[in-house]
Amino acid sequence: MSVPWETIRQYVEECYEIKGHVERSSTLRFAEYCRSQLLEGISDDPLSFWHGFRGMDAIDAIGSRVFRGENAVADVKEFLVEEGHITPEICCFETH
Repeated sequence: MSVPWETIRQYVEECYEIKGHVERSSTLRFAEYCRSQLLEGISDDPLSFWHGFRGMDAIDAIGSRVFRGENAVADVKEFLVEEGHITPEICCFETH
């Protein structure tokens, strides 16, 4: 089941900011940490918990790939959209 990019965006970005690249295990660890904060009552945002839970499969789909460089986050998003794990964003433009 695909999820919106916003479901996992913060985890992917945080992994990139901390590690300088994006890879599955660090991204999953960060997502698990965020969920544990909610379970321990440190965070009171239930939406973050639900989004993190739903996004675990999408993060797991990164597999053994390592995304490097200044476009790493965008590359992860593109890969996950192509693989069907992230819902593509649809833009609508009005034309007159």
